[in-house]
Amino acid sequence: MKTFLLLLAVLGLCLGSAFGLSQNELIKKSKADVMKILREVEGMGDVGMKSARQEMYELEDWRLKENCSCQNYTCGCCLHLEVPQISLNDTGCLNLTYLVDEYGFEFLFTLDGKIIIDKKVSVKNPPPICAAIPYIHNLASLCFRFYNLDYKEKQFSGCAALEAELEGIVVKKIELGCFKIPPSVALYRTHRIAQP
Repeated sequence: MKTFLLLLAVLGLCLGSAFGLSQNELIKKSKADVMKILREVEGMGDVGMKSARQEMYELEDWRLKENCSCQNYTCGCCLHLEVPQISLNDTGCLNLTYLVDEYGFEFLFTLDGKIIIDKKVSVKNPPPICAAIPYIHNLASLCFRFYNLDYKEKQFSGCAALEAELEGIVVKKIELGCFKIPPSVALYRTHRIAQP
């Protein structure tokens, strides 16, 4: 539970949320919390470390279908994140655009309208798309992972998950769900033909 709350505090730093502390006070507090957890984990040895990894790893399933929309080769999803314990109150949005001619996709992640990640990636075995957490970038990061990808000439589908990592250990995994761009090739073609 301590790790989860620390992760939320770290995410709060990344999201620029106000905690009622100055930025320097917040950085010192977060670094101290991270170092305390790392000392606890280091003292456990190999067996204890494996147990800690299993205990720290949490899986959450956010199927975003109600918060998503698609137009042509772009799909976007938004979700409001509210965690009162750390004064987190932000909206995160993901946009995927299938780049047909490049056999790739553009990935855009924003928080309250601020661009955090904007990257073009190949659809063939894309690497995780990660962003470091400011101020403790050597310790924590957020990574979007894409899997079960399938691409055709005019269609791209797959699934995505968000992983939060602390010192290389996944402490939280959120299944974001699966996508199909465009949602229906037949509908897309009909729509295109109907346009003037």
